[in-house]
Amino acid sequence: MLPPNLVGTGSGFLDTGGHMGSLMAMLILGWLIDHFKSYSAVLMVFWIVGLVGFFSTLLIKEEINILEIS
Repeated sequence: MLPPNLVGTGSGFLDTGGHMGSLMAMLILGWLIDHFKSYSAVLMVFWIVGLVGFFSTLLIKEEINILEIS
């Protein structure tokens, strides 16, 4: 999806986003548990984020050339 000269930059951007997400997840989920005094809010957040992630992957349009893969 990126030109060859930007693949490293795109990879670094995605890696940074993943690390920020893993750091923020602990803080946000801990706050939800403290605020609602229950794990049900955490499970609801996991469910919603999972659905958003699933449906966002359905929107990705990629051209696959079978001859280039071989």
